[in-house]
Amino acid sequence: MSTSLIKGGYGDAARSARRYALAALGCVVFSAIYEYFSHEVYSPWMVGLFLVPLALGAIPMALIACVEVRVSWLASQLWACTVLTLTLGCCYAGVLEIYGTTSPWLPTYLVASAPLALSALLAAKWSTVSGK
Repeated sequence: MSTSLIKGGYGDAARSARRYALAALGCVVFSAIYEYFSHEVYSPWMVGLFLVPLALGAIPMALIACVEVRVSWLASQLWACTVLTLTLGCCYAGVLEIYGTTSPWLPTYLVASAPLALSALLAAKWSTVSGK
């Protein structure tokens, strides 16, 4: 049995968890710098920006690494796209709120991430059923 839990792009699940945690840290730094230069205008979207890669990326991957579940490469890539889409959507919403405007494109991020998440879950389920 291979020691690699996720085949393909990210390597094992523990390494993926570390990468998502670093992404969350990067979001903390980005939002702190952005809000520092926004003349004391704050946005809950920007304050909570780090929660998306942490709650949807680092924590699930750490749990996968602990229970040693195999996840297909396709499922992990689709899930990474989901996390990225939601993170960018939160960042965009925060930037617009700090700037004091709105955009009709904001719901697009949520609408785009839903099929990505569903595809990732179906790919993970299909890989466990088919044994790939």
